[in-house]
Amino acid sequence: MIRAQSAPTSIPIPGTDALSLAAHAQPSEIDSLLRPLLADVPASSLAKYLTEIIEEEVTRGVTPELFWGGDPSRPASYYTSCRVHATLLGRAYSLAPSAEQRAALWSALEQIFIKALFSGNNPEPGARYAAGILILTCASALDADGAVRGKGKEWVWYDNEIFKPEEEWGWEELREAMLATESLPRGNTDAEALSRIPSWEGRHPPEYIPQEVLDVLDRAREHLREGREDLRSDEVVTLFT
Repeated sequence: MIRAQSAPTSIPIPGTDALSLAAHAQPSEIDSLLRPLLADVPASSLAKYLTEIIEEEVTRGVTPELFWGGDPSRPASYYTSCRVHATLLGRAYSLAPSAEQRAALWSALEQIFIKALFSGNNPEPGARYAAGILILTCASALDADGAVRGKGKEWVWYDNEIFKPEEEWGWEELREAMLATESLPRGNTDAEALSRIPSWEGRHPPEYIPQEVLDVLDRAREHLREGREDLRSDEVVTLFT
């Protein structure tokens, strides 16, 4: 059993898989893994690494599966990995000791929020899942950084392009977008049942929204409404155990 407060035995270096592997092995120790990196590694390098390890989990790469008869479900390991990577990113932002570091890390958070909350239906499931984890792990820090501004809406997967690059949004808009996830349909969690619903030209199939995504968004909205402090990495582990 991993003790919640045990110190990691080595410091992983971004640019290899060491940090991701260490975080998966000891997710409750993510805060401890990050502190020496935030002190010693250039913020731009850390932000680039954290962006790269979560990219596939938050970026849709194919037409939504229900449009062509595919299986939209994801394995449990997908959500575990997404949770670990999003916790790394969110806690890095919350723990960053300088405005310069947070500015570098913000670019990674911004892209996830655009894909998850400002681009309509059928994002990659991990985008909304990661956005919920980010709210749990760094919303208080984002709120404190009132000057944080996001730029861009309507990311479209098939062009890998933001169609409204000049649209700006801030913390209040982000908060409202997360709270608005309460209106997502809650009965579209059965991928197999949804795949049997006929679709034809002019009518889109229902949007598949996994229970894992609904659960994390529920917790993120509650976190916002109650104005809680950012969760530590060990608290994230406890919340999802």
